[in-house]
Amino acid sequence: IQWRHAAQRQHVENIVRQHRELQQGRSEAFANHCFEKRRQVFAAATFRVWRKHAAAALELEDAEAARTERMTAFAERRFALRRRRVAAAVLRAWALWASAA
Repeated sequence: IQWRHAAQRQHVENIVRQHRELQQGRSEAFANHCFEKRRQVFAAATFRVWRKHAAAALELEDAEAARTERMTAFAERRFALRRRRVAAAVLRAWALWASAA
């Protein structure tokens, strides 16, 4: 290209340089943006997994609590039945003793 003035050439070179810098800045910004997006997606996935584990743990805890409760209720009923049977046996023995005496 035949430049009419050195200033003209300088002007075009400046425009080209600015354009390159802008492109470079844009690509860096875009890379940063992509990195941030990936980080957010990973954080969200991690949180979802953590929430799932927490929910499972809570469910397990609830199931264990219910099981303990049921076992306690069962033991209490069994204990009450045994107490009733023992009381009946004591009464029978006492009646037998009273009738023998």
